[in-house]
Amino acid sequence: MSKETKIKTKKTGSLKEATIIKGLRESLSLSQAKLGKLLGISAQQVWNIEHQYYGISKYVQKKIDEIQKTDDDETRTTTIPLLPSFPAGDPATVFSDIGELEYISFPEKFLRGRNKRKIVCFPLNGESMNEVFPAGSWLLAERYDGGREIRHGQIGLFYLKTEGTHTVKQFLKGARKSEGILMPRSTVRTYLPRTVSLRDLVVEAVVFRYIGPEIK
Repeated sequence: MSKETKIKTKKTGSLKEATIIKGLRESLSLSQAKLGKLLGISAQQVWNIEHQYYGISKYVQKKIDEIQKTDDDETRTTTIPLLPSFPAGDPATVFSDIGELEYISFPEKFLRGRNKRKIVCFPLNGESMNEVFPAGSWLLAERYDGGREIRHGQIGLFYLKTEGTHTVKQFLKGARKSEGILMPRSTVRTYLPRTVSLRDLVVEAVVFRYIGPEIK
């Protein structure tokens, strides 16, 4: 087999680049051939990027930017990290030590006014928040940078240091300045509010939207 006809086996692309191309193609309801025509590349090259054999070149990225600029906000998409199950251990590393992230495409209209670099998506398990989020929901949240206190009434992803566990609850101010209340919002009345020390509570992210289970 000649050098020119060898099949490329080493992958030089990334999962994020693959998701960008596939998300763009699906948002426009195009085949690989038709998207390739728009980008000035072949259908095979589109396939190669979607399967991480090649990355997105500067030329292709410029074409993608041109296409997205002509899109309406209702159809324009962006990619954000999709978190797996949360790891145990130091809460400061919950977002950095979970290995290679998956990515998922979302309409940009869901993220208006948000810093996209801080947005993550994760599944919600359990029934303790079913009055607010339907079962099987996926939550969009903004990673907490510690720049300001979480506000009374906001829903967040919290880490409890003494237990080494994560939970999604509504935050309420406690009777003391050193305390907070993690409030369930559930039709299952066995879930009860918990008063916790703020020293034991780490805010990982603040939830701002949920998406139904049909996204997966």
